[in-house]
Amino acid sequence: MADLLSKEKNPTIHLASSALEQIAAHMVSSPATEVCGVLLGKKAAGGMHIHSYHGLRNVAPDPLHHFSFAPEEWIPYCFQNNNLIGIFHSHPLTAPIPSITDTEQLPEFASMISAYLIGSPAPLSEKYLASTERAESAQGIELVNIHPPITNSQPCAIPISTTSSCAIHSICDISSLPELYIGSYQVARRSSSFSNIDAQQPMSYALLPAILHIG
Repeated sequence: MADLLSKEKNPTIHLASSALEQIAAHMVSSPATEVCGVLLGKKAAGGMHIHSYHGLRNVAPDPLHHFSFAPEEWIPYCFQNNNLIGIFHSHPLTAPIPSITDTEQLPEFASMISAYLIGSPAPLSEKYLASTERAESAQGIELVNIHPPITNSQPCAIPISTTSSCAIHSICDISSLPELYIGSYQVARRSSSFSNIDAQQPMSYALLPAILHIG
């Protein structure tokens, strides 16, 4: 996990093509609700490397707008799997930008992960951008140069924005979902010194935009 005052410039998340297929298949299996799961991999030179995705049941009361891991499926990854590097969930109707609810529940698992991915089949139109404007502002994400997905013979990830705040990527040519947008983020602490943190106060975290590399 990074610290906001010592974060990497343009951190990179490397996502294996097979893990991308697993994510897309999970989204296809339940297109009307948020799906969620864990990302397994490791941190190494050059960024975070994700080699596989395991879907978990979403037991949130309102799964169209929220996600909550089934405890019996989530807890084993917390205590028995040292390959846990991140989490994923989908936004069926809105762009892959962290919502207010996403940031509010981040402290529940932020201390255990470094990568945070959000998937969406929704094009980044003005309609969807307007619906997530508050979350975008809260995260300090600047979306510019919006483009539709391109077509190619190989899976690819294309930054929507060419600025350092780039986080939204357009994915194309995967077998289970022809159009997919991924928001890629690095989990970071908001303080650089544990000595300045009141032990009785919850740790504060943020999601920083990250570059996504597929393959």
